[in-house]
Amino acid sequence: MIAWLQRDGEADSYRVSKLLENPMSWDQFTVRARRLLAHAESRQLVSDLICAREPMSWSGSRVPYLQASREEYAAWCDDADARLAETGRAALNRFDQMIEREREREAREDDGWKWLRPASRS
Repeated sequence: MIAWLQRDGEADSYRVSKLLENPMSWDQFTVRARRLLAHAESRQLVSDLICAREPMSWSGSRVPYLQASREEYAAWCDDADARLAETGRAALNRFDQMIEREREREAREDDGWKWLRPASRS
């Protein structure tokens, strides 16, 4: 993966992003992220490290899933590794934005369905 990133080709970057999506524990993902950040200067790497852990399937509201992913990245913010900490802060910013947009979308969706709900009886 590091060699692919060092070549900085579009196809190589795509391969890395797909490999980052493979299921692994948070600890394994953190070790991989730390190594990649230490050995590769890729413009796309930080974004790929964040997108790799975005929830792609869920039931009900997406917000709790986004919040759980956000909390994992929060642990990186205080890391001694400056690049990992910077990536953690970028992830928090991205997840905060996604959570806000998702809440707005859910509110619009709820408003749109009110006409289907039976009137409450007093």
